[in-house]
Amino acid sequence: MALQMTMLPWPHELDFRTPLVVFAVLFGLTLVGLAWRKSLRTAVVGLCASAVLFTWFLLDVFMRDVAPFWSQKGTIAEYYKRRRSPDERLIAYSMYWRGETFYTKNEIYEGPQEERTVFDTDNADEKMEEWVKTHRGRRVFVLFERGRQEKVKRLLPPESRDSFQVLYEKNNKFSLAQADI
Repeated sequence: MALQMTMLPWPHELDFRTPLVVFAVLFGLTLVGLAWRKSLRTAVVGLCASAVLFTWFLLDVFMRDVAPFWSQKGTIAEYYKRRRSPDERLIAYSMYWRGETFYTKNEIYEGPQEERTVFDTDNADEKMEEWVKTHRGRRVFVLFERGRQEKVKRLLPPESRDSFQVLYEKNNKFSLAQADI
C-alpha cells in the first residue's frame, strides 16, 4: 500500500527560473573569462559585480517573495486581523518554530502556566484538551502545521468540531483556523 501525500501546487509567484538562468549565464561567462590572461581583470570585475547583483536579488527579491509562504508572519497577522478582542486567544498546537512567540510579542507565553496557549510538549494533546475544557464559550484561533489539521479538529469537543474552519492557507507550512469552543 503506497502512502499518498497531498502536495500544494508550487505558487506561480515563486517562479524564479528566468533570473536564476540569467545569473547562471553571468557567472558562467565570467568564470570562462578567468581562463584567459587578457580577460582576467575584466572577468574578476564581472564576477564581483555578478556576485553583488546576485546578493541583491537574493535579499531584496527572493527572500521578500518567499517569506509569506515560509514564515509565520502573514499567518499570525491574519489572526490579529480577524480577532475581535484579546480574549480570542491564539493556540499554537505542537509548534516548535518559535515564530509564533516572536510575532505575538510573547503574548501566547504570558501569564500563569495554565493560561498559556502553546502546546508543544510530549503531552501537548492532553494540555490542549484541558485548556479547551476550562475555556469553553469562546472563539479561539489555532495555528498548526498543515499535516495536523485533522488531529487538531479531533482535540476539540465533539460539539465544537463543526465550527472548526480553516481561515488562512497561503503559507505552505502553517495554517490558521478558528473554532467556537
